[in-house]
Amino acid sequence: MIRLRSTAQLALALAVVAIPPAMPMTPTDVTVVVENLRSAEGQVRVALWSDPDGFTKPEAAVAESGQKAQVGRVTFHFAGLAPGRYAIASFHDENGNGNFDRTALGLPKEGLGFSNDARISLGPPAFEEAAVDIEAPDQVIVVRLHY
Repeated sequence: MIRLRSTAQLALALAVVAIPPAMPMTPTDVTVVVENLRSAEGQVRVALWSDPDGFTKPEAAVAESGQKAQVGRVTFHFAGLAPGRYAIASFHDENGNGNFDRTALGLPKEGLGFSNDARISLGPPAFEEAAVDIEAPDQVIVVRLHY
């Protein structure tokens, strides 16, 4: 038998017993809707990052996908993501060369967009500007392309 010496010790003991075990993180699905496509030429690419240090580096993406473009919008479905904070980027590879093309000044030639409609100034937005919390089952995130 455990003897408790004070009311504070009793309260602490009861609190520890009352804390439920941590629930395992259940993978979730997310749908990314890419809007504002100006043509059906080429492909639309989408990638998700969970680490601010690797944000926008293709090799650091936790998920990525591509599909044929169509005027208006296209939809991507990502299954089994760990709940957490993600930043999403998408671009419209209109000429289908597999690259995000830029002008000689480094400005985008093709449509580009980020979650939270985070804006580009002298480079991509910071991870936190584009970050969204993915926690709910079947969550939908919209990315609007800017040309």
